[in-house]
Amino acid sequence: MAATDLHEARSALRAGHPAALLGLRESSWLDAKREPYKLRDPKHVEELAKDVAAFANTSVGGLIVLGISTRVEDGAEILERLVPFDRSSVNTKQYSDLIRERITPAPRGVTVAWSDCDDGSSVLFIDVPEQPPANFPYVVAAPVGKPGKVNPSTIAVPIRESDSTHWLPREEIHRLLHTGWTAAGMPGLDSLTQLVQEAVSSTHERPSAPLPRIGQGMGGGTADFQAAYAALRRTNPVGAAMSEVFWDNEGRGAFQHLAPASPSHPAWVLCSVPSRRAMAIPQPVWDALMAAGGGTTATIGYPDTGTDRDLGPVVIDKDVKSVDVAAGKWGPGRLVRRGTRTWVWEPKPGIGFGITRGARNWTGEVRPPQLRIRALVTLPLANASELEITAKARRGLVNSNSLDVFTNTVAQLNEHRGRSGTTSWSRSASRWEAGPHRNALDSASYSSTVPFVRGSDATAEAMVALPHSLDSAVVTCVDLRVDGVDGWHRTRTPPPFGRYSEEELSGTRLALEEVVAILFVAWTIAAEALPALAGVNLDRPQWTGPPTVELRLSAERPCNEAEPDLKELIDFSRFGPTDRKALPGMAVTVTAPPRMDEEARLLLVRQALVRMGQAFGFVEAEDL
Repeated sequence: MAATDLHEARSALRAGHPAALLGLRESSWLDAKREPYKLRDPKHVEELAKDVAAFANTSVGGLIVLGISTRVEDGAEILERLVPFDRSSVNTKQYSDLIRERITPAPRGVTVAWSDCDDGSSVLFIDVPEQPPANFPYVVAAPVGKPGKVNPSTIAVPIRESDSTHWLPREEIHRLLHTGWTAAGMPGLDSLTQLVQEAVSSTHERPSAPLPRIGQGMGGGTADFQAAYAALRRTNPVGAAMSEVFWDNEGRGAFQHLAPASPSHPAWVLCSVPSRRAMAIPQPVWDALMAAGGGTTATIGYPDTGTDRDLGPVVIDKDVKSVDVAAGKWGPGRLVRRGTRTWVWEPKPGIGFGITRGARNWTGEVRPPQLRIRALVTLPLANASELEITAKARRGLVNSNSLDVFTNTVAQLNEHRGRSGTTSWSRSASRWEAGPHRNALDSASYSSTVPFVRGSDATAEAMVALPHSLDSAVVTCVDLRVDGVDGWHRTRTPPPFGRYSEEELSGTRLALEEVVAILFVAWTIAAEALPALAGVNLDRPQWTGPPTVELRLSAERPCNEAEPDLKELIDFSRFGPTDRKALPGMAVTVTAPPRMDEEARLLLVRQALVRMGQAFGFVEAEDL
């Protein structure tokens, strides 16, 4: 049976019959959306808060149904078709937490739940019940121009009229303020400030219930919040608590919002992570943390105040330029202020062994190289699907010397070693050609040839792949592919039996310092020059995960040939002995920001090589 009003629509959704809403028009109590809110996008977080607050400001509440498409008929939006989506794509608790956090006062009784379809799929609905009139109006931070940007010092009032949501006009807000101002009989600026403070406080009062206390809902950590509040008040004007303590959706930490002391002062947030010191954070810094993490604290975590709780709470200065963060899924990092308002999250460099999704990109050659030295960078960006590689960008890359740095480095290594058989080679001889891999709007491939050890050939390659249906990240890669390494030993008379000794081979194999130099330049180009080819703005990235680089060394042969061994191509004697008879490949993954100073990147390459060696059998390897 089809639903005809709000009560029936609520009942149908709770009973698992979302199809009963098909044919209804969007109205003052019903809003339908084809897809869920993408909470990694600050604009969608803003829209979620606005939509829910608008229904909270009505006399009956309303429903937001996610997973139903509409059609336009006589100027109205008609609910036409179920478009269910995977439950794993939505964290309902995250929706609930954002609603409580972003709307003032937090609306009561809001339900975020699934309604199952007949085929086992689901649509999501947000049920906003009728709210106490004493709590009106429900307000959100006002947008300030660019979508997703809000100013915590201003407010806006979203309202629902007919089938649309819009902002209460400022003339109406002025009329409401004027009415209250006149009724209070206080014409001065100080009186207006007091009136605003009282209005803010009154919107958080619950009938017959006191204002929230500092630390209310924190449990055993209440004293920590109270100590942080006391430390904050010693140096900054601040208002009362605006809500109880919220725990994030994974229980990593807790936070509580404080009202500003006046319109000219910022609001603050108290927060705490188990085993670490409690802290007070200016609202603008907290908003930057939330925006960088896609609207949730679960990703980049909380400001890192250290574990020595005896030192007492921390108050973060409102003009701070950098804030260390921890306790998030992305691992330790920091928020860095660029300019006056832009904040960027950067990971703290770390070394691990997780294989990236693009690890095997560009390895399907008909004839694999005998030696591959590779740096592959993965950049998980929120706007990656909007990127493309233009003809102008391609010309700019080829005409610059960005890629020549790599071929020049390889040639110089041979010249400095003075290896016999290495052909004299001019830097101007480097020529980068398109291919051998795919070139299109979403991909790029360029290669160049450079002479290598004892007359062998080396191919330098630079590649870019933009996101597709199986990957949401920009992947860039710089390879050095070497063939003809058998010729490295041809100047020697073969031994009567067995193989050459380590001493005999040491002069022909690559030294670890040479490997360091090649990986360093390859990483730099893959992380900084190649993203620019796709239009990536590394000054203001919006990450959906930590950026990484995979450093890989591999000896490769066709499957019908003997197993290759890196130890015959690279001199690992500085790492000590190993029990591995054959070592076809080694890899390590470094989490790090794309842009780094040279000393920091070079140090990471050295550390990564040592960790790589230790993980692949050279257990006595020490710092290079």
